[in-house]
Amino acid sequence: QQPLGLSHAQGYRAFPVGRGSLLVRADALEQTMSLLYRNRPQGAFSPLPSLAEPLGGDMESLKQLLPQIGFRRQGEGEGSISFTPQRRGAGKKKPKQRQEAGGQPKRKAKQQKPTSGKKPAARAQKAANPDSPFAKLAELYGR
Repeated sequence: QQPLGLSHAQGYRAFPVGRGSLLVRADALEQTMSLLYRNRPQGAFSPLPSLAEPLGGDMESLKQLLPQIGFRRQGEGEGSISFTPQRRGAGKKKPKQRQEAGGQPKRKAKQQKPTSGKKPAARAQKAANPDSPFAKLAELYGR
């Protein structure tokens, strides 16, 4: 058992699975993701053996990897497991909007900073260092 940092340096990515980690070569992960993207499953699907080819044909590793890369395990039936793509942002709670008496969402009024009517003062420019390479460059361009 080698440290995960060393595995990462060797081109493997670790995914937490149960009590351990599933190590997947980065190129195999990329190929698997590419196959999934090209086929774009919209609903529930059962992973085909061709999808596990980049992982050495190991269907068990594929079944452990899919939930880690954005697919939710649906159910098991007759020896097969189905997965569905998770929606982006699934599980994130949206803040509730307060409603006014008419049932419309309440909007926050923007707070404006008090103004004195004066324009903000321009920033004082620091004197440039004449020995700076940028000062020499400015001389070359006549600035």
